[in-house]
Amino acid sequence: MRFLHFNPYQSSDSVKPIALARYLESFFSCIGGLLLVNLLFLVCCLPIVTIGPSVVALHKVCCCAVRNRAHDLPAVFWNSFRQNLKAGICLTFTVFPLLIWLLANTLAAVKSQNLPVMILLFTATLLAVSFSSYLFVLVAQTSLSPMQLLRNSFILMLAGKQYSIVGSFLSTALFSLQILYLPQSIPILLLIGCSLVAYNTSFFTWKIVDLYLFIPYYRAHPEEGRREGYVFEP
Repeated sequence: MRFLHFNPYQSSDSVKPIALARYLESFFSCIGGLLLVNLLFLVCCLPIVTIGPSVVALHKVCCCAVRNRAHDLPAVFWNSFRQNLKAGICLTFTVFPLLIWLLANTLAAVKSQNLPVMILLFTATLLAVSFSSYLFVLVAQTSLSPMQLLRNSFILMLAGKQYSIVGSFLSTALFSLQILYLPQSIPILLLIGCSLVAYNTSFFTWKIVDLYLFIPYYRAHPEEGRREGYVFEP
């Protein structure tokens, strides 16, 4: 599996293997920062056109949380928002309309109890959410071209296997429950809901991104890898 023309412009540290036992540990260790970032995210989404950059920045923050680098998360959010403004706006008009359409039709099929359509749409939604999760993380963490982003996101989704499936399922379920139970879920949505969904996707995607993208790159460039915190056994 080859990932061509990878050129990291943001630092990335190798961390201990991600296990399910670390999910709550990492989340609660930075919950204060995630609460602030959740509010920033909602405010930045108000112009609508900036939803894409906001989602990318939120995934950058959550990747930092997963990697135990949760220092000054609001600053990380703003930096990523500015750096990925153009790419994020492109996502607003391409990826998000498809995700919204799939999710809306899936929820409609659930309410109408149309089982064949529900299964078909739910499968398509999981695949779209999984692909988008890798895409958001790659946009936040790399400087790949649009075609390289799409290609690598697809390959990573396939390479992730159970991580891709579980991550997209949980993220879709978390977001859908918040939508289905409106307005009762508004307090959760305003406090932590968006950060929780992004943290979940980042938790399951970062392991795969690091394994297939960052580690091979820094293994081939040991001097640069040492500067970024990657130390490999001889």
